[in-house]
Amino acid sequence: VHLAGRFWHTLDPDNAFDTVSFIAVGNVYESLITFKSVKDLDNFEPFLAAQVPTVENGLLSTDRRVYVFPLRQDVRFHDGSLMTPEDVRYSLLRFMLLNPETGPAELLLRPVLGASGAATDFKRVMDAVNVSSDAVTVTLAKPDETFLKTLAALPLVMPKAWAVVHGEWDGTEASWRRLKSRPLNESYLHA
Repeated sequence: VHLAGRFWHTLDPDNAFDTVSFIAVGNVYESLITFKSVKDLDNFEPFLAAQVPTVENGLLSTDRRVYVFPLRQDVRFHDGSLMTPEDVRYSLLRFMLLNPETGPAELLLRPVLGASGAATDFKRVMDAVNVSSDAVTVTLAKPDETFLKTLAALPLVMPKAWAVVHGEWDGTEASWRRLKSRPLNESYLHA
């Protein structure tokens, strides 16, 4: 499949970092927040989140490490299922944990864990992203000014149940260990 005469590499949102794949994936998956303008990459607006976390609205801790993303209600995925906080958590965790060594996981692992190459620390990654009834909370190791920019640039939220039915990571450590080193083209989401 090609777009404007150029071929895409993958439709897996966690690995779509060539230009054509990223454009294609951006038409299927969405991000929590987005940039207000392509000319202003320092200001954000909510997308799947209901609000952008700031210290002023109480959704960002004063130490700038804990971000709370209240989610929009009644958002439906392409399969018709309602988006839940667990879907968002799953998508963020999948991005960080199931990325090939050459993949973009570092974009979130660095702020979340405070170290590079720490994707193998399953428990720390899992503990950094939590849910409540209507929100997702991400706790960073230390403040990071790039965190919101990264989230605004990552269209990756997918329905967990749909992904699991199609052989993707089920959220357990055993499944993660089995899938983390598989070739990119073996993911159902790849094609």
